[in-house]
Amino acid sequence: MDFHCVIAVHYGRLKNHVFIYYFMQIQINKKITNNINRTSILQQSAFWAKVKQKHGVESKAFDIKVDAEDLFNEPKIGYVPYGPTLKPSEENHGLFLEELSESLRPFLPSECLMLRYDLLWESLWAKDNSNYKENGDWIGPPSKVNQEIRLNFNTNNWNLKKANTNILPSDTIFIGLKKDFSQLLKEMKPKTRYNVNLSQ
Repeated sequence: MDFHCVIAVHYGRLKNHVFIYYFMQIQINKKITNNINRTSILQQSAFWAKVKQKHGVESKAFDIKVDAEDLFNEPKIGYVPYGPTLKPSEENHGLFLEELSESLRPFLPSECLMLRYDLLWESLWAKDNSNYKENGDWIGPPSKVNQEIRLNFNTNNWNLKKANTNILPSDTIFIGLKKDFSQLLKEMKPKTRYNVNLSQ
């Protein structure tokens, strides 16, 4: 099974910071919590696992192994979470990301195959009335293909691809609080409903 470890690397400045993360393969093995190696970090100790257990929280321990050569020689993917914070006009979203990526290239390791951006920008489809239900609920963005066509508009190389999934939350959801609480819960996805009930 492949797992990924995240390492934060700070590169460049364009009136603000751009944070880039790299993914690498590491090996994870389960370990008994009582056998956790001694550490000065309380929250990573066997003692803390016992404290949490008394509060009804189950802890799990793992041995993590990283091969030094894989650490530095494997292909890497640059990750820019909620960045950049600079926001160009809508027609220049794609061109800006393309130029930013090319400008960052000399500062990145040669093993970096691509950059992934999870943007904090308002969706290009947020103001399109055809993406809303009659009651005002947003249906969501169009298909992946259509998103790529729109984002690559005005670019030179047409290299921007929409990821299959988002790592960070991509949308803000507004909930009308005039409804009864049980009705609000009923309209939520099962996992959301479970988390709300768990928090009470």
